[in-house]
Amino acid sequence: MPFHLVLRSLRQNRGLTQEELANATGINRSTLGMYESGRREPNFETLELFADFFNVNMDTLLGRDEQDPSPPSILLRAEKELPPEDLKTLADMAEFFLRKNTPKG
Repeated sequence: MPFHLVLRSLRQNRGLTQEELANATGINRSTLGMYESGRREPNFETLELFADFFNVNMDTLLGRDEQDPSPPSILLRAEKELPPEDLKTLADMAEFFLRKNTPKG
């Protein structure tokens, strides 16, 4: 997935508008819009800023990682925002699906 689509996906999965991400990172909103549309590429320092903000590695951010960046992002958000009892339920569900999808034997 190209960088601009990864960036858009990460932002949307956090429930942020372009304006909110721009304010949180100090990047101009119109510049951010150009990054997300693929009309402009960020420099290395800006890539580092996005990687740190979204807590992903550079390979994921640059689309070199086979994984979709969405699941880790939503799990990180859940860990930060959900109350402990909901986190326990989420962990139990994840454990159930892992057991269900792990080959026996």
